[in-house]
Amino acid sequence: FSDIEKKIDGAYLYNFTSNLQNPKNLFVALEKDGKGYVYRSDDAFFTVEKIFEDKEKVLALEMRDQELYMGMSDGRLLSYNINKKTFKLEASSEEPIERLLLDDNQSVYVSDKSDKENNQYSWSRKISETFRDKAGRFYAGTSDGDVYLSSDKGKNWRFLEVNLEDVSISRIKTVDDGRILLVGTR
Repeated sequence: FSDIEKKIDGAYLYNFTSNLQNPKNLFVALEKDGKGYVYRSDDAFFTVEKIFEDKEKVLALEMRDQELYMGMSDGRLLSYNINKKTFKLEASSEEPIERLLLDDNQSVYVSDKSDKENNQYSWSRKISETFRDKAGRFYAGTSDGDVYLSSDKGKNWRFLEVNLEDVSISRIKTVDDGRILLVGTR
């Protein structure tokens, strides 16, 4: 895989996606020299601009509105706002995120190796809410009523027992310097 300027010549293509609002606006996830990259092109790959480089591979890419979602080989789910040119850690998993699915309700579904059943991907891990408190801790809520906490910028996550079943987490907040966790459900 390559571009006209040969900036990404010889790279391995993992995934690509386009902006439905501007079909010439393309994004491609590549691996080259053991690193993961995302390149952007606004002219159907006549020219490319590197927007992301990491020691981990970008396995999955999906686009909705102005947000590009990236599933990483280390289990991170990142988003990139193409207008603001900013990245955000949305959530993390212990397994590589191999597939992403975005629905019309602004939800993001992730699938990793642990979700494979008979070579089919299940979309059971729906991230329905993320929150970062004042102390920098990340929280992620799922459509299954689970809540996870990361105190190290998303590198490691632990399950929080909130004893919710058959509900979707719609809002997460903390009060009293993080000692009280408030969880809204649908």
